[in-house]
Amino acid sequence: MKVCYVTHLPNLTGASRSLLDMLSGFDRNEVEPVVLLGKHGPIEDELKKLDIRYKVIPYSTSIKENNKPIVNFIKKVKITLAIPKVKKFFEEEKFDLIHNNSLLVRVGIEGAYKAGIPFICHMREFIWEDHGKRLISEKKHFELLKEANMHIAISKAVYKKFNSLVGNAPISTVSDGLDIEKYLIEDKEIFNNKEINLLLPGRIVPGKGQFEAVKAVEELSKRGINNIKLIIVGSVGDKDYYKRMRDYVDEHKISQVEFISFTKEMKELQQRTDIGLVCSKAEALGRVTVESMLSGCLTIGANAGATGELIKSGETGLLYELGNYKDLADKIVYAMENVDEMRAIAKKGQKYAVDNFDNKEYNHKILKIYKSVLK
Repeated sequence: MKVCYVTHLPNLTGASRSLLDMLSGFDRNEVEPVVLLGKHGPIEDELKKLDIRYKVIPYSTSIKENNKPIVNFIKKVKITLAIPKVKKFFEEEKFDLIHNNSLLVRVGIEGAYKAGIPFICHMREFIWEDHGKRLISEKKHFELLKEANMHIAISKAVYKKFNSLVGNAPISTVSDGLDIEKYLIEDKEIFNNKEINLLLPGRIVPGKGQFEAVKAVEELSKRGINNIKLIIVGSVGDKDYYKRMRDYVDEHKISQVEFISFTKEMKELQQRTDIGLVCSKAEALGRVTVESMLSGCLTIGANAGATGELIKSGETGLLYELGNYKDLADKIVYAMENVDEMRAIAKKGQKYAVDNFDNKEYNHKILKIYKSVLK
């Protein structure tokens, strides 16, 4: 079957990496993938490596920017102009199925609907709770979602939010699959050095909670614990939030925090990481949580969104109270004082991730959904 995958951004953050892992696992005799991009970006190099054809048609995401009416007007115009081009592309390519890789882009949904081609929408986000955003033409967007042949929710929490909003359109809950070998680090022993390394990956936006981790490190310093290094990895999604955080670090002289942009050397960073942090207010699933577990780190996450579905506190990781940086600091101290227990928990977390997030099994489930939709 010939399937078009519609992306919302051409970067290499969670949704795009999940798409790439999925595409890498398909048998090309069963699925012929073509990817649609709204603009050029880093994902193109990865698609070329996988020998996957792609097309660029200029369009915008459906994310409504807060307090920016002119930007939203321009986005609306770009979406309106793009939909006929996208519809024409779908028809010329004679796709059997359209797979929208995110809720945050409408052109794929509307283009497929107008072309009369079956379509699936992947629900990878909460929208408001995780991004603090609304959608452009939100009412129309959700009316179109009601016409989907199937939705795929990446967690029970996401399913719960959208189940009542998409009418009779069915939703299947399928957690993302990862290319396990790409992220797995075996025979790694954490807490083996004097300095304890913490890693917090993700776009730098309020919803990811990086500031909370910074304050936890400051709290540890106040308690006389200075052998901590926090590395925050991610592109800047909110410049004001990033500036406030950097200014706070400088003013309070928190020397244990380092900021770096997204890097392809994540596995190298994870190799020397003891604790992986997930401080998100509302993680739709938590790809970074799974990656942290696969890398053999002890994973400490905020008990919010779908993070609690992945981390069973005291079994596969530790949970702390969202918004309570002192509780996060307490959990880090507990980990440092109970090294043998934490090593055992990290191993259980790694096994859990290997057993539950292998993209081979995931792709089998997705292919089954495709066949049921086309039937």
